Amino acid sequence: MTSRLYLTLALPLVAACGAKLDGPPYKAALGDAGGSDDGAGAIVDAPVDARPCVGGDAHVSDGTSCFVFVKTSAHHEDAVASCTAMNAHLAKVETAAQNTMIATLVTGADSFLGASDVVTEGTFVWEDGTPLSFSKFRTGEPSNGQGQYQEDCLVIEGSKTPNDTWDDRPCDPVPNVGGGNYAFVCQY
Repeated sequence: MTSRLYLTLALPLVAACGAKLDGPPYKAALGDAGGSDDGAGAIVDAPVDARPCVGGDAHVSDGTSCFVFVKTSAHHEDAVASCTAMNAHLAKVETAAQNTMIATLVTGADSFLGASDVVTEGTFVWEDGTPLSFSKFRTGEPSNGQGQYQEDCLVIEGSKTPNDTWDDRPCDPVPNVGGGNYAFVCQY
């Protein structure tokens, strides 16, 4: 009886560590709680839990992606590097629902998203090269600085009302104009 109790208590812990246990006594001791049978008598672990949605100054999940807001202003290149350091990328907004969620994060701070028109002026694409399937540019935007300077990076205008519109902005500071330093939203 003592050895059966030991198996019942210890085997789920061992199986949770990734051990593959086979043979009748182990399967019987684990029962339904220990994973699934691979057909050859081995118990197969359940899939690893998804990465938790954490980090930044605020974060929110849509059930598929985690959006992480970083309030510290950065040049576009530094924002990209910061997202990469957390195994993420600048946010790719594909639906109105995602845009609304991100707007709740960025209230008060214009923030880089992951699209630009660096390759072809006026044609914004996400970092992975895909075209925008959803956009929320404010009326009159994108404007490319009214032709006075380059505005190649996309921001969500958290400082405006409403705070969910988009604008093209400089990726780096422009002399005598400014800009180019914004908060940012990463996605993983």
